[in-house]
Amino acid sequence: MEQNPHVKVDFQWFAFADLGKKISVGFATGTAPDGFVSQDWFMPTWLDKGLLAPLDVKQLGYGSYDAFTGGFRQGVR
Repeated sequence: MEQNPHVKVDFQWFAFADLGKKISVGFATGTAPDGFVSQDWFMPTWLDKGLLAPLDVKQLGYGSYDAFTGGFRQGVR
Protein backbone atom coordinates (compact mmCIF):
# COMPACT_ATOMS: atom_id res chain seq x y z
CA MET A 1 0.00 0.00 0.00
CA GLU A 2 2.99 2.29 0.47
CA GLN A 3 3.92 1.89 -3.20
CA ASN A 4 0.28 2.14 -4.33
CA PRO A 5 -1.56 4.51 -1.99
CA HIS A 6 -4.74 4.29 -4.08
CA VAL A 7 -4.99 0.56 -3.25
CA LYS A 8 -6.30 -0.56 0.12
CA VAL A 9 -5.60 -4.11 1.23
CA ASP A 10 -7.64 -5.43 4.13
CA PHE A 11 -6.06 -8.83 4.67
CA GLN A 12 -8.36 -11.20 6.51
CA TRP A 13 -8.00 -14.90 7.24
CA PHE A 14 -10.96 -17.27 7.48
CA ALA A 15 -11.39 -20.99 7.96
CA PHE A 16 -12.38 -22.57 4.64
CA ALA A 17 -16.03 -23.15 5.62
CA ASP A 18 -16.38 -19.58 6.89
CA LEU A 19 -14.75 -18.06 3.81
CA GLY A 20 -17.33 -19.59 1.48
CA LYS A 21 -20.16 -18.28 3.65
CA LYS A 22 -18.60 -14.81 3.97
CA ILE A 23 -18.00 -14.43 0.23
CA SER A 24 -21.49 -15.75 -0.60
CA VAL A 25 -23.10 -13.27 1.79
CA GLY A 26 -20.91 -10.54 0.31
CA PHE A 27 -22.20 -11.35 -3.18
CA ALA A 28 -25.79 -11.35 -1.91
CA THR A 29 -25.43 -8.00 -0.14
CA GLY A 30 -23.15 -6.24 -2.62
CA THR A 31 -20.26 -6.11 -0.16
CA ALA A 32 -18.00 -8.80 -1.67
CA PRO A 33 -14.35 -7.77 -1.94
CA ASP A 34 -12.78 -6.71 -5.24
CA GLY A 35 -10.34 -9.59 -4.97
CA PHE A 36 -9.94 -12.71 -2.88
CA VAL A 37 -8.35 -16.13 -2.88
CA SER A 38 -10.57 -19.18 -2.63
CA GLN A 39 -10.52 -22.86 -3.48
CA ASP A 40 -11.58 -23.83 -6.97
CA TRP A 41 -14.70 -25.80 -6.01
CA PHE A 42 -16.58 -22.55 -5.32
CA MET A 43 -15.69 -21.09 -8.70
CA PRO A 44 -18.19 -22.97 -10.94
CA THR A 45 -21.13 -21.76 -8.85
CA TRP A 46 -19.94 -18.16 -8.74
CA LEU A 47 -19.01 -18.18 -12.45
CA ASP A 48 -22.42 -19.61 -13.43
CA LYS A 49 -24.11 -16.78 -11.54
CA GLY A 50 -21.93 -14.16 -13.27
CA LEU A 51 -20.37 -13.05 -9.97
CA LEU A 52 -16.71 -13.32 -10.99
CA ALA A 53 -14.58 -11.64 -13.60
CA PRO A 54 -10.98 -12.36 -14.59
CA LEU A 55 -8.35 -10.52 -12.58
CA ASP A 56 -6.87 -7.54 -14.38
CA VAL A 57 -3.18 -8.44 -14.04
CA LYS A 58 -2.22 -4.89 -14.99
CA GLN A 59 -3.45 -3.85 -11.55
CA LEU A 60 -0.75 -6.16 -10.18
CA GLY A 61 1.91 -4.44 -12.27
CA TYR A 62 2.12 -6.90 -15.18
CA GLY A 63 1.82 -5.80 -18.77
CA SER A 64 -0.05 -8.91 -19.89
CA TYR A 65 -1.41 -12.26 -18.73
CA ASP A 66 1.64 -13.96 -20.29
CA ALA A 67 3.96 -11.73 -18.25
CA PHE A 68 2.01 -12.67 -15.11
CA THR A 69 2.09 -16.42 -15.75
CA GLY A 70 5.70 -16.34 -16.98
CA GLY A 71 6.94 -16.45 -13.42
CA PHE A 72 5.18 -19.74 -12.68
CA ARG A 73 6.34 -23.22 -13.55
CA GLN A 74 4.45 -24.78 -16.46
CA GLY A 75 2.47 -27.21 -14.29
CA VAL A 76 1.11 -24.44 -12.07
CA ARG A 77 -0.30 -22.14 -14.78
